[in-house]
Amino acid sequence: MTNRNTSHFIRLVLVGIAVLPVYLYVIVEKIAGRFHYSVFSLLVWQLLIISAGILWLMIINKYILKKSIKDLSPGSGTLLLDISVGFLLLISVYLLDTAGRLSYYQWITETTPDRTVLIQSLKTIAANPYYSIVWLGPVTLLGQLFLELSRTVFLKNFWDSINHPFWNWLVILFFAILLCLLSVNRGWTGMISGFSIALLFNITYYKYRRLLPLILASILFQYLRMLGFWLN
Repeated sequence: MTNRNTSHFIRLVLVGIAVLPVYLYVIVEKIAGRFHYSVFSLLVWQLLIISAGILWLMIINKYILKKSIKDLSPGSGTLLLDISVGFLLLISVYLLDTAGRLSYYQWITETTPDRTVLIQSLKTIAANPYYSIVWLGPVTLLGQLFLELSRTVFLKNFWDSINHPFWNWLVILFFAILLCLLSVNRGWTGMISGFSIALLFNITYYKYRRLLPLILASILFQYLRMLGFWLN
């Protein structure tokens, strides 16, 4: 193995260490049925995990990978164009999610884990203005920030390691599968939805190479989902 290949390999290992622990922890906990949905877990424990994940990611990205946030947006663009792409992505994701609920959500019959505790906790949060502020503020904002930072750090560094279209699409599919496993507790319909949405975000970043549109679309889509839940 040449020094250049060794350097690329070490970089990819470091990227994996920066990005994967939080995801693997959540996936394993959900598969094992140990993931808790109490109000405390959703507001406090989740916020601690997300904050630690962002801090860990930023430390490795800045001090070990020697990269800055600007390096995650190598594509050309302006603020107005970023916002426009973000809203186009939001509309596309919303239509994709709606199409899923009208199609395979109706076709696939399965027994999903009981979500009574989660639904009750979300209702409790919605009924309490202080809980709602924490949920809609730091929990959602930091959660989606971690998602998009981890997505772009992972994708960009893996793409840069081997500049080949087949490899790039393989990485896109891998990260989409990883994110879809976060919905393992929602059954096949949840995982298909998670995979399709993650794939759309990954492809958008592959084509546009800008971070801000992903963050904007991700946060607004979560707000739309929560609004729909609370209205129903």
